[in-house]
Formats: sequence, C-alpha cells, structure tokens
Amino acid sequence: MHGHKPFVGQEFDSLDNVHYFYNNYARQEGFSVRIGGSHKKDNVVVRKEYMCSKEGEKIVRNSKQLKRRRGLTREGCNAKLAILKSGAKFKVTVFVEPHNHSFSTPEKCSFCNLIDVSH
Repeated sequence: MHGHKPFVGQEFDSLDNVHYFYNNYARQEGFSVRIGGSHKKDNVVVRKEYMCSKEGEKIVRNSKQLKRRRGLTREGCNAKLAILKSGAKFKVTVFVEPHNHSFSTPEKCSFCNLIDVSH
C-alpha cells in the first residue's frame, strides 16, 4: 500500500496500519497529521478521525499569546480521513483530499510529525 492515496472503502487490518499508511501518505504529500477524535464502544475504538494539522482556527486565550510572533499553525483546512470499524477490519468512510494551504516538499518535510501509534 506504500505510496498510494487513501480512498473511501479502503480496508485496514488494524489501527496501527491506518496510522502508518496515512502518515506515510501525508509525509509524501508535504503535510502533517493530527488525531481529530475517536469513538469507543465497549472500550474498543469504532470510529477515528485523522486531520491535517492545519485544521481549525487558532484560538487566542490570553494577551501573552498575541505578543508571540509565530507562523500560522491552524488555517481552517478541511482535509481528513475517517475510519469506521467494520467487523474485524477498519474501513475508510471519509476522505477529504483538498487542502487550503501550500505544502512542504517531502524532502523538506522534517516538520511533518508522525503521530504516535502507541495508543
């Protein structure tokens, strides 16, 4: 599966495989991933979302944050991957590909973090 784009209906044997695959895809494309949310039933993950790290809007909580001059980390990007447990497999139910920001090149993607697979 290395080097392929995700697609709705794609199946994985485990959450670890989903983590590895989507992070690899993101790194090759030039963006990084963060975990959006998950839903458990009987203490088993049945739904999980992975989002572009630039999803959402920056929230300024205090005046000290206004004084720091950092680049934008949240730009309202809607790109994401959602998976749903289907029997013994995990199936892609949502894949939103378009991003609203520029990418890094894979060679320069040292900032593209790999999300932790030790859940």
